[in-house]
Amino acid sequence: MATSKILFCCAICLSLTYSGFTQSCAELQLKVVADSLFKQKKYETAKNSYLQFIKTKYARNLTYYYTSMSYIQLANIDSAIFYLQQGARKGLRYYEIKDFEQDINLVPLKEHSKWRKLASLIRKNTLRFATPKLKVQKDFAKRRILDQQYRNLLNKIDSANINAKDSIWNEQTQLDIDNQRWLNKFICKHGFPTISKVGKEAAHTAWLIVQHADNNIAYQQKYLKKMQKFISKKEVDLMNVAYLTDRILVNSGKKQIYGTQFRKMKKGETYVLEPRPIQHESCVDVQRHYMGLPTLAFYLEQASNRYHRD
Repeated sequence: MATSKILFCCAICLSLTYSGFTQSCAELQLKVVADSLFKQKKYETAKNSYLQFIKTKYARNLTYYYTSMSYIQLANIDSAIFYLQQGARKGLRYYEIKDFEQDINLVPLKEHSKWRKLASLIRKNTLRFATPKLKVQKDFAKRRILDQQYRNLLNKIDSANINAKDSIWNEQTQLDIDNQRWLNKFICKHGFPTISKVGKEAAHTAWLIVQHADNNIAYQQKYLKKMQKFISKKEVDLMNVAYLTDRILVNSGKKQIYGTQFRKMKKGETYVLEPRPIQHESCVDVQRHYMGLPTLAFYLEQASNRYHRD
């Protein structure tokens, strides 16, 4: 099903109290089970699982989308329209209008009397996050180039060549500091770079600058707090929130939550990637799923393939 471009537009509490953690895991697991049933084309049981999950406090717009898709497969168009409406009212949107218009899964709904109004709401949600002024986009694009100036080169230098690595890292660190100063000035002048204000790509670049600000944990923490304020408004990417949360925890000597941070370990004659220590590791895939991340096993495989390819 071609739904990979649908945003995981949802707001959640980033930290769970220990007493409620087991119950929260069980509730979040309902979504994982429902998704699995849907992929197996067991639409009746998938639909029931989605409906059960919707009753929890964690249900967000993407859940309503898949509930609607289940009803479509069961030829219950009225219910499909109803649950897609619920998702749209909670902010369901696509990356671009063309993604919405090309979603073939919605074809069975287009003859329904309520479709035109529903489609208008989804378009409105999507257009709220369209890229704004070209100059802002270009300014952030230049900063992204500086962020990646030497990082790709560093990955290709033999680890034994410590002097060369140190020299290049020093150059990259100076660029990183310059990027941080530039971003601070931008925020002081224009406000926080939310998706609706600067566009998704520029907002991602702003996050990338902070993600790589390992020289200044306080700077990262300050930015994360601002990101958290915009979660409920769907103005930040949840995946970026997860990455920055883990980055700060690791930089502070603590265990990460989502398993996004890796380290290189020597195994025999070669090096392999492995996740840094994780809190509540048995529940990490549920945590990752809710932030729009793939399973840890899949993520590790992809990261390892890129590492060995480079």
